[in-house]
Amino acid sequence: MKATTFDALARILANRLPRRALHQGAAALVAGVGLTTAQRRVTAQATPTANQDEAAGSDLFVQTFRAGTLTPDPNESGVYTLSLEGSLGDTVYFSDRPARRVGVIPTAVLLEQLGFTPADPPNAALVAETADGEDILVVELMNPRYDEAAGTLAYDVRLLADYAGTALADLAARQADDQFASSFTTAHLFIDGCGGGQCWNSAVSMCVSCQCFQMGVQGCPCVSGTQNPCYDPNMQCESNPGSAPGSTGSCWYP
Repeated sequence: MKATTFDALARILANRLPRRALHQGAAALVAGVGLTTAQRRVTAQATPTANQDEAAGSDLFVQTFRAGTLTPDPNESGVYTLSLEGSLGDTVYFSDRPARRVGVIPTAVLLEQLGFTPADPPNAALVAETADGEDILVVELMNPRYDEAAGTLAYDVRLLADYAGTALADLAARQADDQFASSFTTAHLFIDGCGGGQCWNSAVSMCVSCQCFQMGVQGCPCVSGTQNPCYDPNMQCESNPGSAPGSTGSCWYP
């Protein structure tokens, strides 16, 4: 990771996160920034039961930008276009107990794999510096449009009146109202992980069914040629014939 990227992310962790998440995530971030994507994998803390619906640990994603604008949609009340510029190109992810996962994902990869369905869009907290100081707005994210070369990213966002989750609770409590400046600088976007029965699998940099963290579930994604690519060590990571090590495959019993 570039030094400027790490410095910017370190400032976010120091200034924005609740103390518990900071203490658990910052040390792991320092230790893990040099790892490759294939090495950033989920570490299972215990064998999930068959009726467990959630992954071990709640993930949070952080994107950082130099500036941005928020423009109302003239055709739909409560919907805006969030335009962001000066992207660092990477998104940090980390989780709380018991998983304590941490790593860096290319933003383009995350946007492809997180899932932006209209029925279950990701929740996010926008934290930005405005002419009046720091401001916070909790929204739903839809329809991402990313230009990696230009370092710009736009979302359609819908104001979220009552945030019911936990990962963004600290930021949601600090939101003064539903008013936000039309332009701002130094923007940070905190995205509340996956949803709809999906769990983030950092071994393959994607959200997968939470059932994939249970023994005996076949067909879950994996990266071939890596150590212990499947949650169940008795499974094999099978990819298309002729695929090179490091290709994405699926876990199956031999």
